[in-house]
Amino acid sequence: PTSRGVAVITAPIAGIIARAGGTGVPVVGEQVRAGTTVALLTPLLGDGGSALATARAALATAEAEYARADRLVQAEAAPARRLEEARIERNAAREALRAFGGSTTNDGRIAIRSPIDGVVSITQFIPGARVEAGDRLLSVVNANQLWLEARIPGDAVPDIQPDGRIRFRVGDSWHTTSSIVALAPTIDPATRTVTGRWVVDNRSAALRPGMLATALVPTAAIDRGIVIPASAVLDEDGQAVAFVQLSGESFERRLLTLGARGAGHVVVRAGISVGERVVTGAANQVRLASLSTAVPAHGHEH
Repeated sequence: PTSRGVAVITAPIAGIIARAGGTGVPVVGEQVRAGTTVALLTPLLGDGGSALATARAALATAEAEYARADRLVQAEAAPARRLEEARIERNAAREALRAFGGSTTNDGRIAIRSPIDGVVSITQFIPGARVEAGDRLLSVVNANQLWLEARIPGDAVPDIQPDGRIRFRVGDSWHTTSSIVALAPTIDPATRTVTGRWVVDNRSAALRPGMLATALVPTAAIDRGIVIPASAVLDEDGQAVAFVQLSGESFERRLLTLGARGAGHVVVRAGISVGERVVTGAANQVRLASLSTAVPAHGHEH
């Protein structure tokens, strides 16, 4: 989900947690609306509860003072400045109480509410148990809008079209994103790739967070070379190599210069000629055989 599509709900202060309405813990998959009370918290005195009581009392006093100042100003018995000062005090008291999270009920408990529409993805509390301030209670996910994160070869990043949508495949289904949201400013030192992020409209609920996808990222540049299956390319200490079949069980190791990748294939700019046969499924076995000082399994070292 996008950053606005995940809400981790925590306990604002220490207390005893209970399910709203006494119907049990919210279950994973349960739909909730923004503002729905998902739990009730009874504060513990001495663990933030006394501070909460003080904040409530301060707000009640500020509300009463504001109402009194309003009546006096209306009757021209007090200057307008007094009403403005009372308004400031009331707003400060409201903010102080809001800092405890949720809102309070008539019986003094704190109503823990979901800040977003979504589906409960994790529940982490037991009704009747004590929780501490900051403890996670549950998580709510709104998957109507997702992020697609794709790892892009570092040398291809300058050619990415910033306004272009991309297509991606999950299983046998193809989907389309909106324009790119962001590109990471650094290259991953292990994979030599840059992470790109696109927004995906998922109101159809066809996708789930965490799914693996294969993306086709268009670039402005045209990459010329020979296209081979990506499974034919091996990595030897950062150098791309492939094995070419010369004849029968005779193979030759080639150093490659690679270009664009996509849909299980890669462009080879140098290292292979048109018409040559490359080893795909058993490329690693051929490599191991070529490194062996014993009897070669499938070929000869060159």
